[in-house]
Amino acid sequence: IKTVSDSIDVNGNLVTAATADCELDMGTYQLNIAGNLSVGDTDGLDLSDTSSLIVFDGSTDQTIAHAGTSGIITNAESNTTNYAIPDASSYIQSVINLSSSLNANDLKSVTINITHTWASDLDITLYAPDGSYIDLSSDNGGSDNDYNNTTFSSSGTTSITSGSAPFTGTFSPEEPFSNLTGSANGNWILRVADDTGGDTGDLLDWNLELEGVGGSGYEINNLAINKSSGNLILNNQISVDGTITFTSGDIDASSNDLVLTSNATIPGAGANNSSHVIGVMKKTTSAISSFTFPTGDGTTYRPIIVSPSAAKSTVWTAEYVNSAHPDTVVDGSGLHHILQQEYWNLDRDVATDATIGLTWTSANNLTDYQQLRIAHYDGTTDWDMITSTPLGNNTFGTITSDADVTTFSPFTLGSATSANPLPVKLVTFEGEKEQNKNILRWTTASEKNNDYFTIEKTTDGKEFHEVGRIEGADNSIYHNSYSLTDANVENILNYYRLVQTDFDGKKEYSDLITIDNRNSDNTERKLIKVTNTWGQEINEDYIGVAIYMYSDGTIERVFQN
Repeated sequence: IKTVSDSIDVNGNLVTAATADCELDMGTYQLNIAGNLSVGDTDGLDLSDTSSLIVFDGSTDQTIAHAGTSGIITNAESNTTNYAIPDASSYIQSVINLSSSLNANDLKSVTINITHTWASDLDITLYAPDGSYIDLSSDNGGSDNDYNNTTFSSSGTTSITSGSAPFTGTFSPEEPFSNLTGSANGNWILRVADDTGGDTGDLLDWNLELEGVGGSGYEINNLAINKSSGNLILNNQISVDGTITFTSGDIDASSNDLVLTSNATIPGAGANNSSHVIGVMKKTTSAISSFTFPTGDGTTYRPIIVSPSAAKSTVWTAEYVNSAHPDTVVDGSGLHHILQQEYWNLDRDVATDATIGLTWTSANNLTDYQQLRIAHYDGTTDWDMITSTPLGNNTFGTITSDADVTTFSPFTLGSATSANPLPVKLVTFEGEKEQNKNILRWTTASEKNNDYFTIEKTTDGKEFHEVGRIEGADNSIYHNSYSLTDANVENILNYYRLVQTDFDGKKEYSDLITIDNRNSDNTERKLIKVTNTWGQEINEDYIGVAIYMYSDGTIERVFQN
């Protein structure tokens, strides 16, 4: 184990060996790393101190691979007050107040020191904070004396009932530790009673030790990402228990989850367009307070907000998906349509209800943000409206459910009216020849801010000229069909594309389609030109790939040497 005495800057990669006890303990210091991090063995990098910090600040993609942490928590306390044990009629109680996040049945051992003649007079009982109890030893030891450093443990191979006084060493208790219930946090009581007269003694001291897995066994306390370019890619699930600071660069959790414990927070302004989480992340909540998941798509920050209704431990899983959900049907109970651009997955591990909030940006191209509603997919048939209130403007804002949501995943933005139409969605673009003309037909499923369509034609794939133009439907969520005729057709292969132009001048281009207008009986095939792969005309002395272009629109590729 190597323990640092100051902060460390690593300009390249940092690797700890996959060897037991090979550990770098950062203590309270900061680790700045510009390369990849690979922790080969469990607990190979100790960043658990509340003051420790790891900063990823490289200029290219960085990866983090971590063998994990054991997450083992050990709690131990003792009471060294001497108590005289009354003879034959009563009992004494000694209390240990334990601060612990473990469960009572995580008890590992109890060690006692008692001086008492005729040990079989004694009944020794342990009470957990919730009042559950077990007999450690009752009426054992016959006429012999004392419990000297007697340890009760589940790992004891000899039962206390088979031992002999003076009891020294490790024994299994009369009743198992697993019978204890509830939390380990609070007052533990050791009760010692003498049930037969004639002999007395003292409880000198006792102690107990608990051991268990605490929380998620997090790898990092505090993490910051401040990269000039590139992302931090998780090659394993990584858990953070303290703060996670987003400045520049994304955390790519597409293949492995980023996990934030109940203690974890995102300080300051939170995430942003330049720094957020891509993929799946988890957060444990245990209070009635909101948490903003710093999700996005690598370009745009698109968070989802959850506000639990109950202060119970709940693991929430969230993800932003920058594409339309496969099912876009709405149930008609207040929704006119959903915005087919994105959706969020949000779910939880226990039945905790919560209000949720979604966000929108200028990329959603809203026309009336007040008509926005949260939409929830019912999992089988369609999208249902969640009564919700938007706050913001047509450029950006947040919409929050008016009441707690009881069913989860997935969610998206919907519209209560025909406002906020969808982007132009092209369903088909086809062409066919009819006598000496070509007919171009296309269909849209929706249109938004659509000014007009243009059909363009080319014979060489480089130079296009306009065939005709048709006015668009502006904003529409219905299917629209269009057609345009090209009456000036040559007897060659004709290539067409569809151009859609918004009112702001933005254009979208379709793929090329081909209509074969060649007539093999009377069309003369002539060589037009020969070029290289860059489109430069060449002669017969050129060495390399030559492209022969003919008058009927056909192309041949030939290697000349």
